[in-house]
Amino acid sequence: MKEFTPIILLASERSGTNLLRALVSSHTAVASPPPCSIVDVLANNHFRYFPPSAPPYLAELSEDAITLTQSHLNPWDISLTPQMIMERMGPASFWELFRVVNELYAEKMASAFWFSKEPGLFRHIYEIRSHMPNAKLVYMTRDGRDVAASMINAGVHEFHVYNAAQHWVLDQRYCLCALSDPMIRDQMFMLKYEELIESPEAVMRRLMSFVGLEYESSQMEFYKNKSVMIHAGKSKFWKNISNPIDSSNKGKYRKSLGTSGTRIFESVAWREMNLLGYPLDSLNRREITGIDRVTFRLSAFLRKACKRMNTKDESSRIRARTKIFREIWNRKFPC
Repeated sequence: MKEFTPIILLASERSGTNLLRALVSSHTAVASPPPCSIVDVLANNHFRYFPPSAPPYLAELSEDAITLTQSHLNPWDISLTPQMIMERMGPASFWELFRVVNELYAEKMASAFWFSKEPGLFRHIYEIRSHMPNAKLVYMTRDGRDVAASMINAGVHEFHVYNAAQHWVLDQRYCLCALSDPMIRDQMFMLKYEELIESPEAVMRRLMSFVGLEYESSQMEFYKNKSVMIHAGKSKFWKNISNPIDSSNKGKYRKSLGTSGTRIFESVAWREMNLLGYPLDSLNRREITGIDRVTFRLSAFLRKACKRMNTKDESSRIRARTKIFREIWNRKFPC
């Protein structure tokens, strides 16, 4: 059987992951299926498909994975069946299924490498390392203040800068812990979004060398790639990848978060910001009190409630997809 090389992106959402996916997947040897939340929905709940006192529910697991690939805003453009997946699986596990579905996609695209930017992969670094020992791990970070501003403006992930800061900090800690482990660090490539947009060719040359491929100059014209153009047109959140890289797309948090929001973020992410080399705007770290946290939660709740009343197409599509997630989580298994 043909051998495939997984390229696994470890990053917070709103960190430039769509840009990196576009750059990497524009290489002629790399296939990258649209992220369909298969990890977020199934990885932490896969035990339900593998009861200790009964045979595994592999057909049901495969069916749910296929449902996710087809219900995404940008569905996978290949046809999968549970039988195709199960015939190719080795020892049954969620991560074996994850490997197989991505390999089937890469095979269909005649590619030897597959790139995944599934949300939440950074929570499973050690499982990925165990189940896919040849995987290349790419840790991408971005100034958390810009990440927080993007999250809040998008109104999808977090609704207050305090929550966004906590979200970003936890994501970085997963990756930084792995990066500090000598058993894993040689398999990890770290890059900053800011360096990528400032010197894209230099960064991509280093990244492709790490992966084991020759850099291709056509990768800098990712926005002309047909698959990238289709993906960009599916959502307002992805439209930027239909344009060349904007080297000025950084530091915009100052306008979005303001001085107060910036200070809240920095107070939560003080250590991680310093460790990652992001200069702080605040002179002193603010103490977050219990009253502050209650106020922040109330503000986030009200913003989220307002968002749910949005009947625009984008919000409706996201709600419909969330309904599918719940149906999978609540699936009833045969006795």
